[in-house]
Amino acid sequence: MSEIITPLQAGFSQAVHQSNQVFRRVLEAMSHPGQIFDCGTSLTPPAPLGIASAAVLLALADLDTPIWIDGAARVPQLEMFLRFHTGAPLVNDPGAASFIVATAARRIPSLHDLPDGSDMSPELSCTLIVEADDLVTNDGFYLRGPGIKSSAQFTARGINEKFWIERWQMQSRFPRGIDIIFTTGRLLAAMPRTTRVEL
Repeated sequence: MSEIITPLQAGFSQAVHQSNQVFRRVLEAMSHPGQIFDCGTSLTPPAPLGIASAAVLLALADLDTPIWIDGAARVPQLEMFLRFHTGAPLVNDPGAASFIVATAARRIPSLHDLPDGSDMSPELSCTLIVEADDLVTNDGFYLRGPGIKSSAQFTARGINEKFWIERWQMQSRFPRGIDIIFTTGRLLAAMPRTTRVEL
């Protein structure tokens, strides 16, 4: 029996324009923690990767940014998609990754096990991309810090209390930390390390 070859799913149709567009949306989200933005483009990534998560990876990942994806998502079609469209290596150890992708909230590794840089080189930390059930403003946890006028309320539905406790604990490590991008469908919101979460 001959092997069935699954077609490679398309990435950006206009790579430079769409990459720049997604990059600007991510910058906006990082500059305004807890606000929700449309990722600004459409594509059809292999399941279980969502549109916004895929768009962020295609815009930001490259040969020098290893990606870790939760085990349930490490299907051949998705691996081929990411390798072809980003050139980024896929790693088995989240501690060795620049981008950590959890395609479901229950698959998020412990934040304490992820690269958070050092006091001298905080830029060596990772970016965590989490696919949530929903993104909600004006409800949930209070956020404070740069880019927030006074305070903002935000939560990502489906993420358990352990995650938020670990994120709160990491605040004492600043300037070390992890930048987080929450996604659902085409939507994304960000929580950079400079954002303080009040439990």
